Amino acid sequence: MTAESTPQRKKSIAWLVPATLGAGALALSLVTGSLGAYTASIKNDNNTAGAGGLTMQETGPGADGTNVTCDSSEGTNNVATCATINKYGGKTTMAPGDVSTVNITLKNTGSIAAKAATLTPGACTQTPAVAAGKGDLCGLMNVVITQDGTEIFRGTAKELAAKSNSPITLTAPAAGASNAYKITTTLPASADNTYAGVTISQPLTWTYTA
Repeated sequence: MTAESTPQRKKSIAWLVPATLGAGALALSLVTGSLGAYTASIKNDNNTAGAGGLTMQETGPGADGTNVTCDSSEGTNNVATCATINKYGGKTTMAPGDVSTVNITLKNTGSIAAKAATLTPGACTQTPAVAAGKGDLCGLMNVVITQDGTEIFRGTAKELAAKSNSPITLTAPAAGASNAYKITTTLPASADNTYAGVTISQPLTWTYTA
């Protein structure tokens, strides 16, 4: 009887060993998986971007001498026309030797710095025209422009107009910064009767870019 039970016992042991090994492998895999669960992470939940703005404000004397302001934001696409500040003074009864001085301030009222700033003069026109027997006042009227006390142009209104294709470079202001400009217009003492009653007009465009 002992001899017959021995094979049966071996058979049971043979089945028991693989089962035991399988259970051990499963337990080991579970332990190994839990030990390898270390993690680290950072979540950035405040990621924003946006566009700043570049705007210009001009301050200078109005027709009555009190200061007025013009803002680029008042115009379409940030381009405004300011007719209330006459850079040449607006005096149309100048006598030979008379001088007109106008002080203005340009300020970067935007939220970003300007990378460049320019002054672009337009054509000088006069009434009556030279063909009407009148002198060329555009070629006689002297204009001097300074920026923060430094001269940036000196010449006649006609010579200033010639710079329409090569604008005068200005200081590019940071956001909130401003620059002071003085425009001095002089009717030379040499003006004779052919200039009497003649008036000139010339646009000046100040530009910031970023």
